[in-house]
Amino acid sequence: MQNLFKLMLLIFIAQVIGCTTLSDVVLVDESGQPKLDKISDEFEGGERVESKVVKQYGKMFYVERMGYTNITKDCILQRTELSLTEDGSYMLRVNGKGETCTGDGCSLCAFKDSGGCVCKKFSGTCNHTISRNRVFLRR
Repeated sequence: MQNLFKLMLLIFIAQVIGCTTLSDVVLVDESGQPKLDKISDEFEGGERVESKVVKQYGKMFYVERMGYTNITKDCILQRTELSLTEDGSYMLRVNGKGETCTGDGCSLCAFKDSGGCVCKKFSGTCNHTISRNRVFLRR
């Protein structure tokens, strides 16, 4: 009983202060199309997200966000894996992992099939990092 009370209290506190709760997020509308309004329009550093799309790489589905750094206009590309539910909905696991490619002298980064990032435009590089999915969600 105490554990249930603690869980309910944590969920209440998270909702009151505007944090994401512990539940996963289903990203689909009534017509079965991907609904990305729960995905944040800003990166962690405050940069604006230019595009949000669902993409398929092999058998895996991802939500992908792209934008540019405010000062140098280098590429920022993020993606996180989506689970496909039995009813065809896309689900983002809140505690799952996402990955980011951040350009350094590069205006177009891409994810490599073998993992990591590659610069597709100019001679710069793209740095690869791993993060929690919470950074993808609106606050």
